[in-house]
Amino acid sequence: MFYFPKDWVNLENKTQVLIVGSGAAGLSMALKLEKLNIPSLIIEGGELNYTEASQEIYKGEVVSDHKLAYDLDGSRQRFFGGSTNCWAGMCGELDEEDFFPRDWVDRSGWPIVKKDLDDYYNEAALFLGIDRKKINNPQNFTNIPHLEGFEIRALSRFLNGSGLDVDFFTPHLKQSNLISVYLNANCIKINASSDDRSLIKSVTIRSFANHEKKVSSEYYILCCGGIENARLLLNSTESDSPAITNKNNIIGRYYSDHPIAPCATVIGPKRKVFKSNSHHNLNAGQPLVHFYKLPFEIQKKQKISNSAICFFEQEDELLDGVIAARNLLRAVKKNKLDEYDRSDIVKILNNPFNILKSYFQRQNRLQNSKNPTIESRIAMRFQLEQTPNRESRVYLGNKLDKFGMRKVKLNWVFNKIERKTADLLMGYAADALQIGNIGTLKMDQRLYSHSDRIPMDLRGGQHHCGTTRMAATSDLGVVDKNLKTFGTKNLFICGSSVFPTNGWVNPTFTIVALSFRLVDYISKKMV
Repeated sequence: MFYFPKDWVNLENKTQVLIVGSGAAGLSMALKLEKLNIPSLIIEGGELNYTEASQEIYKGEVVSDHKLAYDLDGSRQRFFGGSTNCWAGMCGELDEEDFFPRDWVDRSGWPIVKKDLDDYYNEAALFLGIDRKKINNPQNFTNIPHLEGFEIRALSRFLNGSGLDVDFFTPHLKQSNLISVYLNANCIKINASSDDRSLIKSVTIRSFANHEKKVSSEYYILCCGGIENARLLLNSTESDSPAITNKNNIIGRYYSDHPIAPCATVIGPKRKVFKSNSHHNLNAGQPLVHFYKLPFEIQKKQKISNSAICFFEQEDELLDGVIAARNLLRAVKKNKLDEYDRSDIVKILNNPFNILKSYFQRQNRLQNSKNPTIESRIAMRFQLEQTPNRESRVYLGNKLDKFGMRKVKLNWVFNKIERKTADLLMGYAADALQIGNIGTLKMDQRLYSHSDRIPMDLRGGQHHCGTTRMAATSDLGVVDKNLKTFGTKNLFICGSSVFPTNGWVNPTFTIVALSFRLVDYISKKMV
């Protein structure tokens, strides 16, 4: 059942499982609890549909050189369904080696192994309507070109009418007697018991119209996403009597995303070989996008991170003038011309032809996605695991939101291993293309000119990970292997924020698997 502030302010103040957030983690968890006949309450800060007032809470500042493509508020959504409202719906499965501690990757290794998630991946596959066999061995189902030395993997979109289609579940939730959803219910404080600080007693929620109440539960689960989970915890540690502590200064640290960027152009007599094979319709509504992944033996030998490449048709490489023009447009749209680097104006004036060409190529592809009329290139794009970096972090700024909670700042930084991985990928792929008599690669100019870093036109996958990482001990992470926060008895966290490392694949499939695993853990404790 859905409840608005005028309704929930007068309802009973106690439930069995309280879930903060209605995105991929929270929604899948509530639906499984329902199957087990366990009531749950989802607290959603936003409304049933998008509102500017709610979305404004997500605004913050990115202080690093590398920016998020859509900033902090544009890369996630704050209304019922969370960021599933703006996601591409692609699901991939972590590799077995992603769970390994690797001596060349600092702070790598999960406190669980992939086998611990195997049954839950099967359960998540049924829930999402995807086929694990087609993700892990797509070459057995489609005519995917072989690329010497690479393993073939895929990302798969869930089936229409199932999976995390919020509109599909809304009618069911409106009638459910076991799932309650409080809308416009912003969690502003986590309250500990005065007798036992390790026991969470309640959370305080408040609407935009200042309806307020405390809600108690046996179990509390934060499912607010990779940035907001950390923000809520960090704001909670600043209260007069914090329910949790940050004594090891780990909350918000080790932020990671998936570095994604085009890095080279395929040149050769068979340069179109990948064009018709990059997306396969295995059945109606379920495309499979294939990738070429570096085998673990190569990763280990070269001491690099997990990574993969794909080939696709896009506009020409983004040169300095094009990036400067995009930065200017972005500053104008956000009314932040005072922060714009005026030296970029020279780059724009020096490269008007490249800027116009890039614009027309992009517009042509948007308007004629199936049959572009303007020739563009076949580009190689990498998608990398970002290795843990303590200084890559979410932390609190001084600006306050509507409820007096401090907004976040993001410092997104990388280790040298990410650039090393990108370089090796290009060399390894160039050899494979030549061995296969397909062609060769021309490295993008900006990547060549800045040999010490990854491209400045890098975009993340909007896969915010790692800020409340899972670990064996509290000096290494925020939650244990069962996703319970260290130092508390009944506060859990679920979502990509618990990933110690993020592999190269999109995180949603693993998020749902972890959600189902957590439900089993909690339900057994209730017996």
